[in-house]
Amino acid sequence: MEQTAKSLGTTTAALRNMSPIEQLDYVEKCISKSKQMAGFAPDAKLSGGQLYALIFLPARAQREVLTSSGEAYYSANRGLDANKDGKITISELDARVKSKYVSDSTFLA
Repeated sequence: MEQTAKSLGTTTAALRNMSPIEQLDYVEKCISKSKQMAGFAPDAKLSGGQLYALIFLPARAQREVLTSSGEAYYSANRGLDANKDGKITISELDARVKSKYVSDSTFLA
């Protein structure tokens, strides 16, 4: 989002024109800011679900239940409610991230 890019000292247009490697400095800044907003210690070890939550709903990233049925966040992201119980949780995001795991060997020649 443009506002997020601006808070990181860039623009979405500039980010689009950067290589993935060039974008990594901004990814690091974004995650660091989100960790601070969520109340995590700077050196806190995060689960995959917590890292996902820092992007999805940073102010709620320390909660197990991030959003529930009836909230706009839930309605816009109901596909993340894996067990269809009306709640999107860190545990569900942990499982989602784990299911996307790619071995480092995939990238080695």
